[in-house]
Amino acid sequence: MVGYDAWHELFADPEHALECFAFGLSSTCRLRVHSRGSFEYKWTVEVKHGEAWVEDSTTGLIFYPFWRREQIRYRCNTVINDEQ
Repeated sequence: MVGYDAWHELFADPEHALECFAFGLSSTCRLRVHSRGSFEYKWTVEVKHGEAWVEDSTTGLIFYPFWRREQIRYRCNTVINDEQ
């Protein structure tokens, strides 16, 4: 299993898991985090294609305080800079 914050994915092949782990450290990956109030409830991995960010996969919770104001934050690592 590879996880970025609460987003996660299971892998049968260790090499695919390692590739996903390395991708999470790259500048072409970011995590979009949705929260209501201070309660985080949805995490989406996005991939950079040119100048645009494209959704890849999402992990989320069923129950959350939907009546609170939504906030979206982005988290990104730049350990591996692959924007050349």
